[in-house]
Amino acid sequence: MPWILNSRGLALAAAAVVIAACQTAGPKETPVSADMPVIEAPMEYPEGTVIHAITNGEPTSRELIAKEGTRETWRRDNGCTFTRDSQYDRVFSPSIAWRDCNSTGTIRIREKQGGLWPMQVGMTVSYDAVGDTQGGGSNWSADYDCEVAGTARIEVAAGAFDTYRVECRTPWRRMTAYVAPGVRRIVHFQQEPTRANSNSPRMTWQFVRVEPPPSS
Repeated sequence: MPWILNSRGLALAAAAVVIAACQTAGPKETPVSADMPVIEAPMEYPEGTVIHAITNGEPTSRELIAKEGTRETWRRDNGCTFTRDSQYDRVFSPSIAWRDCNSTGTIRIREKQGGLWPMQVGMTVSYDAVGDTQGGGSNWSADYDCEVAGTARIEVAAGAFDTYRVECRTPWRRMTAYVAPGVRRIVHFQQEPTRANSNSPRMTWQFVRVEPPPSS
């Protein structure tokens, strides 16, 4: 999908330059401006929704291309597709399948303990899971653990938000996500690999806007 640089786009491009200059660092955190409400559930989107973002300083997007039962499949503008199953968690769970995302593979979740929703500080979730990579290893550990570790007010391309800070780890990467009650979604995400042979690159992602599906 083309990125049109109207006056709004020029402002986002300028923001991208700033983000690119400091993408290896997390966002500046300040105390939240008010008591944090519990987030009952993450925002749910209809098929065809496009999420616009800035990834490592560059405008990017991903589209919800399929909803089948409890499964959602998203396609990034670089061709990577990935599927999550909402019977586990629509946001904080391993992708059960992915293609052309530095690798192609599947994950089988054997057990889930806990949960992050309704979201408030102290909630935890953990997954016992194994993965298979096409042309690579099989039955590797895909265990996944997350905790709502605190709150912070941060500023991203879309504006300033009071957020919950969620910290997650797998055997392959460490991740931090900031979830804003006002929009019920992640507004900033960053990850870094924890092993030399990880397929998860160092990355910083910031939410910009939601593009609803075309009217039928």
